[in-house]
Amino acid sequence: MERVEVTASLPTSVAEQRRTFPTYLRIVADMKGRSLGSMHTELPDFAMPNEEQANLAAESFRMLADVTRVKLLWALLQGESSVTCLAELVGASPTAVSQHLAKLRLARLVKTRRDGTFVFYSAADVHVRRLLDEALFHADHADHDLPDHPDPVRDAELSPAGRRAELAPARPSSGAT
Repeated sequence: MERVEVTASLPTSVAEQRRTFPTYLRIVADMKGRSLGSMHTELPDFAMPNEEQANLAAESFRMLADVTRVKLLWALLQGESSVTCLAELVGASPTAVSQHLAKLRLARLVKTRRDGTFVFYSAADVHVRRLLDEALFHADHADHDLPDHPDPVRDAELSPAGRRAELAPARPSSGAT
């Protein structure tokens, strides 16, 4: 299936809106009886996340909707740390940091390790790093009005060469140990 990119600009003046509105009505009339959702069924390997997956993802995003939690996760991605050290890093009280960490732990974004009476926190897994990296990259692009960059993973999946790479047997590494 060939992918077609459609770009359009919104009408900026009242006169332009009046001129383009009949076109919009004609498009809507042409589409009567057609399901807008059917376009997704034509995509190979398209599957909507189930309710549980969507809820867990939304909960992860909710946890990242707090500046202190983003800073805590960033610090924990650099290595494990105690509540006291994290409180100094983010400029918050140890009590507040402890409450944030408890929420992050319940959302499975951080994990703990006990050493005697001390508790050390760390990021749960590589997914947390990727999630936070992408959020910060997106914020940087939005803040500095930078253009989007290519998505090598998606591009490799869509290209015939990428599909061949998936089917090719794994090669042993040639690096010396």
